[in-house]
Amino acid sequence: MSFENRPTNDLIDILWNGGSFSINAGVRSHNDWLQLAHNAKQGGSQLTITGVSTWSKQTIVDVAHAGKGHVFFVE
Repeated sequence: MSFENRPTNDLIDILWNGGSFSINAGVRSHNDWLQLAHNAKQGGSQLTITGVSTWSKQTIVDVAHAGKGHVFFVE
């Protein structure tokens, strides 16, 4: 199963426990991305989000702020 198909709560658990992964930007709500980024920061893990070219600047800023250095954006 790819990370895109996993429930958000599963991904939060992975990030909270220090696991890092890459996931496509088109599959979650704004609130889900904020939660994922925050939990990456809390767990000391790295969240790489691919395909962010469709996101607004504000969405990218919001997610970056929630992750504070633990989120990477890839076009």
